[in-house]
Amino acid sequence: MVPLTARLMMKGQSSGMLSKMMPKRGFTSKMDSWIEKLLSKLPDGNVGWIIGGLNTLIYGAYLFWPKYNMHSFLNNFSFSLYGLNKGYIHNVLTCHFAHQSFLSYIIDTGIIFMIAQNATMVNGPLFVAKTVILSMFMGSFLLYLQHNSSNGMARPFMGNDAIL
Repeated sequence: MVPLTARLMMKGQSSGMLSKMMPKRGFTSKMDSWIEKLLSKLPDGNVGWIIGGLNTLIYGAYLFWPKYNMHSFLNNFSFSLYGLNKGYIHNVLTCHFAHQSFLSYIIDTGIIFMIAQNATMVNGPLFVAKTVILSMFMGSFLLYLQHNSSNGMARPFMGNDAIL
């Protein structure tokens, strides 16, 4: 079965509303080619290597961060409304890779690596990479909604739960 937009394009007709909703030409192919170029540098195109590397990097930063200045680590690597209000926008992404215990670091990294490896074998690396990116943004959006509904009284969030 051919989608409606493809049937309209085949007939040479264009619906004003449908053509406005279609993405601009070449955007998705440019994004896909950029992601595929990045994935070609990874062993087997497994996104789990990137996630595991980021988990290791940020957990290492947690271990070496001065204990008397731990609030600055939490501002930079955990999701909270306080951090967003202070301008720490990057914590929307870095919160997914931060851990405060070795056990959570090992379990999250291992599970994500194995899930990404299996999903890459079944669906391909591009699909897995797009799914991980979408999962991170949706997880951050849901965290934002949770923190807003509790008037900022929710605890700061860390870990790969949104990606999982």
